[in-house]
Amino acid sequence: MRDIPYTSKLDHAEDGRPLALDYFILVRDGEPEQYGIKVIEKNSGAQSLAFDLTTEPERIYTLADKLSRNSVTPATLLDIVDDWL
Repeated sequence: MRDIPYTSKLDHAEDGRPLALDYFILVRDGEPEQYGIKVIEKNSGAQSLAFDLTTEPERIYTLADKLSRNSVTPATLLDIVDDWL
């Protein structure tokens, strides 16, 4: 399993505390490759991983872009991904 840094984002939680979010593309080698997402909140150290979401690279990059634009946190990643599927 490889993780490829996608983007970082600074934002604020609803309660006003700062959020420093890192987003990664997960790649499971094989035929075909499987792609997933990892989100880390650097201030708390919280992280969440969603494995094997798609075999299409363009779909996972589109998802990663939506997640970062909307400041999806580790606490909400799996719910958001479940809706996306």
